[in-house]
Amino acid sequence: MLRTWIEAIVLVPVLGAVTCCGGQSAAVNQESAVVLSTQNFSVAAGDGTALSVDVASPGALSATASFAEAGAEIDVYITDGSCASLDDLVFGSCKVLARADNRVPSPQKATLFGATPGRYQAFVLAVGQLGGSGTVSFILSP
Repeated sequence: MLRTWIEAIVLVPVLGAVTCCGGQSAAVNQESAVVLSTQNFSVAAGDGTALSVDVASPGALSATASFAEAGAEIDVYITDGSCASLDDLVFGSCKVLARADNRVPSPQKATLFGATPGRYQAFVLAVGQLGGSGTVSFILSP
């Protein structure tokens, strides 16, 4: 149900403006990539949480959610720092900058190319019938 609301209200209008790399590897120069932070998450089925990260220099910002629950459908959405809540995200009040919302197993990776300095949020949602817990790694590449 949560996935349906997100797709209908949030995702469809921004399809053309969103960069997505969920579950797929993107060419990234790992030698110059910087791990900004790694944060824990735990979400119940049909719920989500927001994690924040500050970016000091321009580059490609990746948020990779790793989780161990087999069959969990965990999605990741990157927004700017002005997205106030999960409800705002679900009801379309937030600008989704990147997402990973396919049904591949862990990890899910959303990448925002052209991130500028500022605060960003990664919303981690359990959209299926299972919740999940794990970590989100925020990586900035030039």
